[in-house]
Amino acid sequence: EDGPVGIESVKAADGKVLAKNRIQSTPVLQRKLADETVSIMTTVISQGTGRRAALGPGQFAAGKTGTTENSGDAWFVGFSDRLTVAVWVGYADMLKPMLTEFAGQPVEGGTFPALIWHDFMVAATNIVNGRRAKERARKGLPPLPESDQQTSPVPATVVPTKPSPVPEGGDTAPAVPEATSPPANGTGAGSGSGTPTNGTGSPSGNGNGNGPTTPGAGSGGAGGTSAPEG
Repeated sequence: EDGPVGIESVKAADGKVLAKNRIQSTPVLQRKLADETVSIMTTVISQGTGRRAALGPGQFAAGKTGTTENSGDAWFVGFSDRLTVAVWVGYADMLKPMLTEFAGQPVEGGTFPALIWHDFMVAATNIVNGRRAKERARKGLPPLPESDQQTSPVPATVVPTKPSPVPEGGDTAPAVPEATSPPANGTGAGSGSGTPTNGTGSPSGNGNGNGPTTPGAGSGGAGGTSAPEG
């Protein structure tokens, strides 16, 4: 009548363990696919719509923003190496567009939800670190290095870049093409030879371009001189 009860183990009267509950896990994704998915979701925080959820340098975080039409609902769902947390922002008793609640701007998944997620994860990490420190002190163990009290680093496959303004619909900043100048025309150096025939010169020059980017328009050499009338 009190609801479900979790059983860790069953012991006999003398303390002997008769049975112990074991965690059973079954892979639902291939490791390569899972790693690629996590890598993509880290870019949502490092350079996409969820930048406000970033936990800080060297701390792993991945997630996804979400917003319904007219900003009636906004989510941020993310995870660290310890916790998976979903944050929803909206009106519980009605679907009300939130078009100006974020400092005059619409509420989207990368605004209030991402900020709330960040603050919650920082507080939860501090609580877990504090509990671990007390447990180690109780056992007479030295404190953990500060690096071990943080979450795992971002995978090396993710290279954060300078964030650019991104609309809520996208996860990563669009690439901005570099400005290019039209190629300069090459300059040609022509050479020609003339063969006099019956006192008339027939110049036949061919120009070869030496331009840096495009073939040059070389000018042919001058033809031969006319032969005297015989």
